[in-house]
Amino acid sequence: MRLAGELYERAIFNGEADRLSTADREPDAAEADLMLARGKVLHGRFLEDRVEDPRELELFERALALYNAVADEAAELAASVGATAISAQIEEARSRL
Repeated sequence: MRLAGELYERAIFNGEADRLSTADREPDAAEADLMLARGKVLHGRFLEDRVEDPRELELFERALALYNAVADEAAELAASVGATAISAQIEEARSRL
């Protein structure tokens, strides 16, 4: 987030307007990291107590969409793997009911 602020200042005070497009992506990247972290925490809780939290998959999917929007391929892959694993886990749990 600090980078977005610095890029904003460079755009406004130094006339580097091209920096705004990069600054615009920084909050999305930070949100994606946050969604991925929250998804991992919920996944850890699931592994511990085997109680499904419906927000878990939503968090991974949101992270994936945000990483895709900011073109962070490595992080996008991590979120995708998380979402895929969660989907498989949910299907397996449902099949046992």
